[in-house]
Amino acid sequence: MRRSFLLPALLWALLFTLPGGPARAAGLYEADVAVASQDNSERDAGISRALKAVLVKASGSQRVLENPQLAEAVRGASSRVVQFYFRSASLPPDETGAALTELHLHASFQPAAIDELLRRAGEPRLSANRPASLVWLALDEGSGPRLASRDGDAAAVGWLDYHAAARAVPLRLPSLDLEERAAVPVERVASLDDAGLLEASARYAAGNLVVARFVRSGTGEWVGEWKQRIGEEIVYGQGRAPSLAALSGQLVDAVAESLSAHFAVRSGLENAEQLRIRIDNIASLAIYRALADQLGKLGSVRQALPGLIERDTVYFDLLTDSGIDSVLQELALVPQLRPEGEPAERRYRWAAQ
Repeated sequence: MRRSFLLPALLWALLFTLPGGPARAAGLYEADVAVASQDNSERDAGISRALKAVLVKASGSQRVLENPQLAEAVRGASSRVVQFYFRSASLPPDETGAALTELHLHASFQPAAIDELLRRAGEPRLSANRPASLVWLALDEGSGPRLASRDGDAAAVGWLDYHAAARAVPLRLPSLDLEERAAVPVERVASLDDAGLLEASARYAAGNLVVARFVRSGTGEWVGEWKQRIGEEIVYGQGRAPSLAALSGQLVDAVAESLSAHFAVRSGLENAEQLRIRIDNIASLAIYRALADQLGKLGSVRQALPGLIERDTVYFDLLTDSGIDSVLQELALVPQLRPEGEPAERRYRWAAQ
């Protein structure tokens, strides 16, 4: 993996703070896994795989599965499951357009218990407020590249969405309206010219810009290359797979691991710290409750206590054992909180979504 630092900080700040930049990931503590049948052995194995999937989603990284403490928890997954059921799942179509179905087991787990498992194992946690990833994809099945779209590429886009849901990665694709198609030639995407896509991407306010090229070889194998811009960093990746579904999964896995490396927070610092923040425009009890709920869900915050209330302004004291920088990073991902004043003031304004 090669990395370089190119994106100007001011432009990144513009992209990230536009309305809609961060997105809240859904279904962090539940998972769907394929099973062969509904018998007891398949049920237990499916619940174990579902717990693995939940640990990966909550932490953001597959590396947590190498942790011996979490491996022990997975072996006892059946005692931790809150609810499970079997269902017939409709999958995205294959490359021929054929519809696919699978028997799935859906399992859910208690959020606080999963977070505590990760904390005790010394593993990081990725907040549900995650930067959205905008994916520009050039698809070449042998007759030249084209821009993948939701309207015309049900297999490619469907599998990207499928894997993104499995990793809890908020994923967006460009709308590719007439104006956008005129402004973005397919060759720009196929050559992974991310710098040339910044202007067209700004309207989507995504925190992670992904440019990818998928090509089907003469043997039927799919080969992919991609480039991500996260903050000021550029990350390159590549993959190959026998199917479009599998290659899409490799791309989503690479995106998820990059987001985890940048935004996951780890608890357990020796000395806890306290941070006071100011939030304006708390105009009702309902807004106050929504704010308190958001702060309480931050992975880097052990306790969020109101310190002072003045009209529509609330001061919160946030106790953290993950470091103040981790808290500030997570606060930047809460979509309703807009920074105001100088950074040192730690002042925000609540903006309803």
